[in-house]
Amino acid sequence: MDLEMFVRKYRNEYMSEVEKLSKINPYFEDYATELFDNNPEAINALHKVYLSKEVSDVGLQDAFKTIALYALMHFENQENFIQTSSARTFNKDVAAFVFSEGKGSRLSLMGLNKEKAMLEIPGTGGFSPLVQLAYSDLRANGINSVFTTSSRTRQHYEAIFGNNDNVILTEEPGNNKYEAFVECVKSLEKIPTLIFRTCGDTLRCKNLLREGIEKHLGLSNPEDYIIVVARVLDKTKKNGLSSVSVKTEGDIAINFTKSPKVLPGNDVLLYKVGSLIGKNMLGQLMDAGNLPYNTFCNTLPEGKVLLMTGDSSENKGIDDVFDLQEYTKEITGVESLYDAVRERYGK
Repeated sequence: MDLEMFVRKYRNEYMSEVEKLSKINPYFEDYATELFDNNPEAINALHKVYLSKEVSDVGLQDAFKTIALYALMHFENQENFIQTSSARTFNKDVAAFVFSEGKGSRLSLMGLNKEKAMLEIPGTGGFSPLVQLAYSDLRANGINSVFTTSSRTRQHYEAIFGNNDNVILTEEPGNNKYEAFVECVKSLEKIPTLIFRTCGDTLRCKNLLREGIEKHLGLSNPEDYIIVVARVLDKTKKNGLSSVSVKTEGDIAINFTKSPKVLPGNDVLLYKVGSLIGKNMLGQLMDAGNLPYNTFCNTLPEGKVLLMTGDSSENKGIDDVFDLQEYTKEITGVESLYDAVRERYGK
């Protein structure tokens, strides 16, 4: 489907749902119309995601309707934050740095006027913001966690995490991931044995993280290694955009680049959910300055980057509405994302 047809279909489905939802809130229609008409770049970005994935007509219709419903929820500023209980013990050898200030550019209109980390998504225990789900697996492993915050998100984070001893909120988010990384390091009084580097929309498997930690700490010199915690993806599916193409030699990653497809000569298609970085490696990364993380990994000698992969072909990260559809279906068993969200908000 070309861009022109995609935009037309998007607008028709979206506005049809907006009209229905406007019966609930008569002030919503003007807002929703302007949101669509004034943000063509968000529409175009979702079209690129659509082209990279195999999305059915039913799935596309469900996505457009859901985006309209999320637009209403954000317009009404509805929130459902449940404070995370405090866990007073933590693994002093490991600290997790969670980058959670993403703009949600691939979420299309549902990523506008709402912080991505605050996007509430369906789960088995009800709805939770992404940032809260990101922490659940870290808490299960008793890890001291540092979250990037901004002036826009800090009040929400404080409402979610309260006085949780395992959570540190940075004062400055940084203008990019390297600066955010530096701020995370500054927030710790003492650098632990290793750092878990992840984002607020990716980690969904406490067992994978635990196995990665055990593997890392089992090395004779863990401070000199980076372990990529990742899942193997199905090469027959157009997972695109969020994938990491890795050339491997056994368990060793000898080439590590972000890519929308498997590159010629590369062996594994991974979805990277985080990296465990040894203390010495952390120092090298900091000294490298504002260098992209994947570029840094590619310059390391062979054997310094190991892989810790899971067998699941499911993409557990949530970068776009189609990822959210897959996640909701897997977690709740509900076929329609729209139905799951509508039930939560009673619209």
